[in-house]
Amino acid sequence: MRRLVLCVALLAGCVALSVYSYGRLERMEHGVRVRVDHIRELLAQDDDGGEPALVAASEEFVVFWRGEEDAIVHLVRRKNVDAITLSIVRLPELARHGERGKLAAELAVILRLAEEVRSSEKVSVENVM
Repeated sequence: MRRLVLCVALLAGCVALSVYSYGRLERMEHGVRVRVDHIRELLAQDDDGGEPALVAASEEFVVFWRGEEDAIVHLVRRKNVDAITLSIVRLPELARHGERGKLAAELAVILRLAEEVRSSEKVSVENVM
């Protein structure tokens, strides 16, 4: 009987951890999406005076990601988090140099990677197998 109770408790703990980590990854993806959309809006404005705003938004994105990275690195594979980090830290430099095309491409990569991280941790038959 104690073994059954222990197994049920372990199963409940695993399910609770899975629900927590997936919820945390959804919040991370939402935060990334909001910041990417904001930078894309700034990119859509075709004025040359928008460079300081782009740089500021990119630097704020880096600060946001540093906090998120510390929280999610324990939940997902480090390789995936590092790939997102490398793309995000390039943003301020691209914004400073006015490389709007490369900045837009990095934003697309960041969104794809954030979605991939979240979907890879979703409990499904494909991810379990």
